[in-house]
Amino acid sequence: MNRNITLACLLSTLIFGQASQGKTGSLAVTVQTEDGNAITEADVEVLEWSGVWDSLGKTATTDKEGESKIEGLPTGEYLTVVVRAHGFAPTQQDFELGEKENRSTVVRLSRAVSSWLKIVDEEQKPIGGAEVYRLSFTDANQSSVYLNSKTLGSLYGDITSFSKSDEDGRLELPPLPAGAKVTAWAIHPKLAPGKQENVLARDGEIGTVNLKKGVPVRVEFNVGSNKAANLDGTEVDVTFYPNQGGSQSAETIMHQYRIADNAIEFTASPTMYRYLRVVLDDYIVTSVPSNELGEADARLNLRDAQSSTLPVTIHPKVKAKGRVVDGDGNPIGGVWVSGTVASPEYEKPIEAGDDWSGWVAGGDATTDSDGYYEIDLISADAQIEAIHEGYFGDPSLVEFNVAETKQIPSMTLRPVPLLRGRVLDSNGKPAVGMIVRFRCTGRSGSDPIGMTDGQGKFELKLSRIPYLPIGLIGVQTDVFVIAFDPKSNQAGRAAVDLKDLSQTSDIEIKLAEKDSDWIVNPLQDQLEEPSETMLRIAADLKESDATQRKLFAGGLPGKILPDMSNGTWLNSEANSLEDFRGKYVLLDFWFIGCGPCHADMPSVKMAQKVYSDLGFSVVSFHIKSQTPANVRKFADANGMTYPIVVDNSDGEIEAEYRKLGLSGFPHYILLDPEGKVLNNGCFWNPDQISLRRHKLELIHQAIHGK
Repeated sequence: MNRNITLACLLSTLIFGQASQGKTGSLAVTVQTEDGNAITEADVEVLEWSGVWDSLGKTATTDKEGESKIEGLPTGEYLTVVVRAHGFAPTQQDFELGEKENRSTVVRLSRAVSSWLKIVDEEQKPIGGAEVYRLSFTDANQSSVYLNSKTLGSLYGDITSFSKSDEDGRLELPPLPAGAKVTAWAIHPKLAPGKQENVLARDGEIGTVNLKKGVPVRVEFNVGSNKAANLDGTEVDVTFYPNQGGSQSAETIMHQYRIADNAIEFTASPTMYRYLRVVLDDYIVTSVPSNELGEADARLNLRDAQSSTLPVTIHPKVKAKGRVVDGDGNPIGGVWVSGTVASPEYEKPIEAGDDWSGWVAGGDATTDSDGYYEIDLISADAQIEAIHEGYFGDPSLVEFNVAETKQIPSMTLRPVPLLRGRVLDSNGKPAVGMIVRFRCTGRSGSDPIGMTDGQGKFELKLSRIPYLPIGLIGVQTDVFVIAFDPKSNQAGRAAVDLKDLSQTSDIEIKLAEKDSDWIVNPLQDQLEEPSETMLRIAADLKESDATQRKLFAGGLPGKILPDMSNGTWLNSEANSLEDFRGKYVLLDFWFIGCGPCHADMPSVKMAQKVYSDLGFSVVSFHIKSQTPANVRKFADANGMTYPIVVDNSDGEIEAEYRKLGLSGFPHYILLDPEGKVLNNGCFWNPDQISLRRHKLELIHQAIHGK
């Protein structure tokens, strides 16, 4: 069963389904050289992600100060700003705007260089006909730019494909920023894929990719019951994902192939693969080999294989139409709609809405101004979900059979309620200055933070209603609101039905003395027995965590970390982490161009506000992508009053901490008063209590625990 397709659909829902219809923001972009000099007449363009980078038609040109501004940008969407200027290598920075947000950023361009790689076999003989199929680089902005054949043109414009190595094994790369850290993945029809990572871009040869002997793989396509279907010439996007190493592994294949004789052929590494994913324009995949979530398929074990044949079943796409309206029947435009379909190849009966078993991802669509949409499905049972920030589906899913009708029943969306209430102390009096959080046992990407006012009142604004736990389909409307005193172990909770407006507008929470562990995990008594899916996921995570702990042993609990003394310190007389001995410290790793970092800032600021007089401090670390002056300016404008360390121009601090588990941003590490690690966010927690989401509670536990 192709369960990974369904989970991929769910992930897309969580990431890309949060657009704020009709709400716009702006981005001010200052373009500079690496030395901080203004670059005039640079072209600035904002693109939107939809599986590829699509132009929004939003462009600007920098003035004599190197400044530009683009307005009318959609909020809640995954965007990138591309900057090009004559004589410089282009670059891009990804971002996401909040409601009515006006953001500014500085983009530094570097001189363009002509780099090339040497491609050789195991005997160091040059290999012709190899090509780069993925390329990434980290430039002076510390922005990680990832490119493949479908996104190459979005950055370079006139360069839309990678070159192949010549008979001398020389493989030319597109123009790169001088000094950028480059990683390239190379592929060849008859050899296993290879990788060269973290080489510096310069004019000339920058590295060698060794391609070794591999295992021939043949993927055969079956079109449902139509055995005579001819797919020759059809282009297929292929992802072949190994059990270990993730998308960054040299063994991962992400490439486009053309079908011949209803099959494609490539060469993979002799390892265990987790899943095969294929995407075709006119078909939906309903069955594909997978080891996802413990469902073993021996055909994906290539360790000792001479070859492997992988069958894939596909069905022609069928167009279906529907409409999304509000509770009064008025159309809602800009709604993201996703479909799942029942796989005809699934061996067990499929119950709509029970869990993901037997369901695979269909197409997706966005409603027009009249609320209408058209979506790709197959002739089978289908489920449709509509995602829109500030709304939820009632019911959460619409079910129908595509073979019987191509007209999807209308979907009704209702506003997500604003949560209002008050917190009372043990004597029934208003509790002032209490932290208020939203919590549920399902999956919630909405994590607002509140604090009670002088009358003990609070408000929490949700962007959406959470989903049921992994493995189940639908939304969870029975949730909880938690309140706790940052100065003590007084805490409480209230159960809330999000569909009952009388409850959501008049929540009352009474505080009582609790164990500090309760505050970290206040819903422990609400958890049900884990499903088979959850147990499989937990097993996978545990296995991955064991690897993480070996790789980043220096960042494990109890370790003392590098003191950051070689950075530039702002907002503090301190110049080393040693100056914070005697205090709990939350290390906050971020940078100005990081969208998720912006989303996390309210909780980081709250931590400093409520715990700073209890022997605690935030220490915020900014990578080398901006000058200390630019970081100070941003911090002042955004109320970041806590100590900030800016890395030196060589990026020494970041390099040290990447050896300790820092791999993305934001990232957090909690230290005890002796400077030892209490919690490193790179490690898995079996209770799913992440430092990123539960930082306020985990800091509270550290301070008030017994």
